[in-house]
Amino acid sequence: HEAIRPECSAGPPTGAKVVQRAKAPKTEEKHKPDSNDPNESCKRSPRDKTALLWFGQTVHRKARAKGRIILLDKQRLHSSHNQHMQTIATKIKIAGVALEVLQIPAPTPDKNRSTIVFLHEGLGSVAMWRDFPARLCAATGLAGLVYSRQGYGQSDPVPDVRGAGRLRPDYMHHEAWDVLPALLAACDISQAVLLGHSDGGSIALLHASKFPVVGCMVMAPHLFVEDISIRSIAAARQAYLHNDLRSKLARFHADVDGAFWQWNDVWLSDAFCGFDIAAQCEKIICPLLAIQGYDDPYGTMAQIDSLAIGFDIKNTVKPKQNVRKQLLKLEHCGHSPHKDQTQKVVQAVATWLA
Repeated sequence: HEAIRPECSAGPPTGAKVVQRAKAPKTEEKHKPDSNDPNESCKRSPRDKTALLWFGQTVHRKARAKGRIILLDKQRLHSSHNQHMQTIATKIKIAGVALEVLQIPAPTPDKNRSTIVFLHEGLGSVAMWRDFPARLCAATGLAGLVYSRQGYGQSDPVPDVRGAGRLRPDYMHHEAWDVLPALLAACDISQAVLLGHSDGGSIALLHASKFPVVGCMVMAPHLFVEDISIRSIAAARQAYLHNDLRSKLARFHADVDGAFWQWNDVWLSDAFCGFDIAAQCEKIICPLLAIQGYDDPYGTMAQIDSLAIGFDIKNTVKPKQNVRKQLLKLEHCGHSPHKDQTQKVVQAVATWLA
């Protein structure tokens, strides 16, 4: 959904390793930035073009002319336009599918501390989170794991996504109960704190209902289908076919058509109308923080209110030892609380995790 927002943009990856085919001659002159040097361009604003090779998709012509290619690596670097340290995404195979994975180290490494696992929305990806994961990890002092589900971002596409590969109505159950446990095991994460947005929020809830986790945080989750959700998703289809939504999404997905149609088709299918995980969520026993905006075009407060049945509903976050389930309802906030009310979300999560 986020690509519909006009301000949505992605800066270049913030970690790179330069491979030179020939060493430059030594010089005693003081180094001056070269505007044509792709390694220098990494340090400028995200609007400047950089010669970054994103999983082999493109190489800037100036980098090719200089005989240089910047390869993606796990190496970290500081960037002038982002004060938070980030890493570059790699790929991990789960059940034969290569998933794009970004691992953010904790400011102070500690194997006994939890890892925040970020689960993206229905049209999301690693890149579409922008710097929020790094910012939240810095604020909480925890490590982070961000990944793109199959068919999104730079992960492997879904074959025949509108035919034999079409998503089933229980696709979120499959992701929560089959894919996510395997990924956590592959990354050696035993103390996960889930943070899911939209579809990712539903996946987080489903996983927490069946597997032990340290905590579960959700933003604008879908527990059941509402008319407002269907209207907005139908409008997204028209925007994709007739407006510029496709071109906006193409910046974030290797297979943009696959990413869009797998989400849009299943949500607008008759078989998905009965989607309802409210009863399953009653099995969640871990601490839970649910966040929703009053101006969300994809869902109403009824979504997170259903999580608080039998509990006091509050508009502020209290220390988690006082209540097991907490709701945070935000004014002037749409479907993406981490974009619309970033500071409030970061502060609320940091307080909840303290």
